[in-house]
Amino acid sequence: MYDHSGVAEFDRAFCTRVKTWRVASGMTQEKMAQALGIPPKRYEKYETRSKLPHELVGRFARVTGADIGSLFEQPDEVEGSSA
Repeated sequence: MYDHSGVAEFDRAFCTRVKTWRVASGMTQEKMAQALGIPPKRYEKYETRSKLPHELVGRFARVTGADIGSLFEQPDEVEGSSA
């Protein structure tokens, strides 16, 4: 059986990175939604429970100055472990 916990963890981390970049850019959720051309309630869910759709990632990166790769990076799984 497939373990979805890794996918769920990636999704949560992705939402957190989206919020982090938005806050760092000094924008409110409402202003970000306006910049992306979507309703504020829809944008809000991209910081809490749903990944930002691929068609908005490029625009989000331009607006925030985020490196697209940094949105998708996963922490090194062995980071913090003593090998």
